[in-house]
Amino acid sequence: MDAALRVEKSLMKAIRRNGALDYCQGDTYGIGYYSQIFSVMSFAQGVALRFFKEID
Repeated sequence: MDAALRVEKSLMKAIRRNGALDYCQGDTYGIGYYSQIFSVMSFAQGVALRFFKEID
């Protein structure tokens, strides 16, 4: 539970004022090829919301 609370604290620093989770990495497109885009990603937003609901 301690680790989950530290993750929550870290995620809260990356949430914009409008509620969007920022600094998310985009999808990979092959082995050894990683996205260079760090922005708002809708999938990460959903995972973060689920995480916050589970630890509350």
